[in-house]
Amino acid sequence: MTYTQDGFNELKGDIEKNGQLVPILLRNGKVLDGRHRLRACVELEVPIAYDELGDIDDEEALDIVISNSLSKATNTDAAKVEAYLMCKAKGIRNKDMPTKFSRLNINYVRKLSFIEKQNGKYLTAILRQNQIRLHNKEFDKIEDYGTINGVWRVLKGNQKMENTVVEVVPEPASREDYETDLESYFNNAAAEAEYWDLYNLGKESGVNLHPDSPVGKKIAGLVKWKHRSEH
Repeated sequence: MTYTQDGFNELKGDIEKNGQLVPILLRNGKVLDGRHRLRACVELEVPIAYDELGDIDDEEALDIVISNSLSKATNTDAAKVEAYLMCKAKGIRNKDMPTKFSRLNINYVRKLSFIEKQNGKYLTAILRQNQIRLHNKEFDKIEDYGTINGVWRVLKGNQKMENTVVEVVPEPASREDYETDLESYFNNAAAEAEYWDLYNLGKESGVNLHPDSPVGKKIAGLVKWKHRSEH
């Protein structure tokens, strides 16, 4: 990537404030990617982080350089992680981060914050465009994930699975799969409609409000009581 003097000065300033977030890539001891970061670190006289790739061939080396160049574009996940970590290092609050970097919106900030709380090393992996091997508890399988949304979705789903209390009565495949005669029970179209609204809301949140379950019956009773004067 070509840097103007202003661009280099900005890079140097970021390293001075936040440290070197991305290591210099070496190929058999020679710089493959990160010459500007290396120059900035030398001028700042700060410790330099290297990542030795070893004796890789020319094709693989070219792929790495191109990939790293693309990752520096502001619309990539690596760039979003970099911006988030820079804000964290500067002590910027999550809600204020989108005002500092246009590449960050509050939705991404929340996802990155959640991922960091689960395991900060996951952010480092995304920053370096590495895959993260995770156990997807919902589908009971192990897969590799390399995007913010992918990692967040699995971690969030796993957390939801851990916090879900399994009901003895299974979740029905459809509304018709129940024994309670709700139409006769409510005898009120508005009450029945409200119950189903609550049922769908519960289903989206992982809560079983099946009409035949203890919780479902309790909710139905409360809805019926609420609409008692409408008969």
